[in-house]
Amino acid sequence: MKNISKNCKKAVIYVLICGALVVLSLFANRMFGNPISKSDAEKNIKSYIIDTYRVTDFSIEDFGYSREFGGYGGYVMFDDSEDSYFYIRYNPKTRQFYDTYDELVASGFNTYARLNRQYWLTVGTTITLAYPEASTTGDGMLGKYVKEEEHKNWLVPDMEFDMANLPLEATVSVFFSRQDTSAQQFATDLIDLQKLMYKNLIAVDYFDVMYNNTILLEDFPAVLVTENLDSPDILAQLVEKYLNK
Repeated sequence: MKNISKNCKKAVIYVLICGALVVLSLFANRMFGNPISKSDAEKNIKSYIIDTYRVTDFSIEDFGYSREFGGYGGYVMFDDSEDSYFYIRYNPKTRQFYDTYDELVASGFNTYARLNRQYWLTVGTTITLAYPEASTTGDGMLGKYVKEEEHKNWLVPDMEFDMANLPLEATVSVFFSRQDTSAQQFATDLIDLQKLMYKNLIAVDYFDVMYNNTILLEDFPAVLVTENLDSPDILAQLVEKYLNK
């Protein structure tokens, strides 16, 4: 009887352990997927990319299971294109694919982000060197008012960054700490900024200048500054009109 009792206990323990392992396995699959389905999903995604985008040289980064969407996904990068990167997802149950190629690559958004980053860094570095005081910051922006869906009208993947032929209007933004916040001071700063842009071969269409985080001269045409480099009083009058808009 004692042996039978011991055997029963062992059987119960064995069943409980097996049950726990099954539950843990199901939980793990639900949370992280499983190696077999992950491998199959990756193969399907690679075939989809090759068939859809006619490329063979690419990589998939951070590939894994998404509990939120119930599928596998990762970030695709084409080897021969710095702007062709996007997210892709595959659901093994529905056998459906989803990717952001149209939103990020075909739309020109990735290209815009790269060109804008290069312009921003160029302008920011130039202004920081020219105005080292801690209270002054500056940066640049391309296509300030261009909507995302309009990027493709001007941009194509992997186009070169050419400061002399920017595909979008460029805005230089500078933030100063100034005791003198008069239109005359704005004119002086605008002239200095335009000369700085010329010296460093930086294209600019508009200036945004803010004093003390309160007084903002926005979208001031650079051409007006160019026309009045030697006429600060006239430029100050034009600034006054923009400030009073």
